[in-house]
Amino acid sequence: MSSEKKYELLAKNGEYEQNGEKKARWENCGFVFQNDNGKLNAKINCLPVGKDWDGWLSLFPPREYSPSNTEGSSSATSSNRSSAKAEGTTKAEDLPF
Repeated sequence: MSSEKKYELLAKNGEYEQNGEKKARWENCGFVFQNDNGKLNAKINCLPVGKDWDGWLSLFPPREYSPSNTEGSSSATSSNRSSAKAEGTTKAEDLPF
């Protein structure tokens, strides 16, 4: 089974201000991968709770993370991004289920 990460699942979970500009706070909630049959599957690691989350998850192309582009992230998000960088491309056989 050779599946590769196609998208990251991100939730807008509030806002913060940087240099006088409002920015969205995004929380990494998992990823979407394409299996051998061409179907898309989602692996959800977490879901935010609270008044700042509107229930929507957004798909973004996967990207490499560095400490400089995790500004404004929660500590949980930063740890998720660090592990994503360490893992590189996640394959379905690496999933724990």
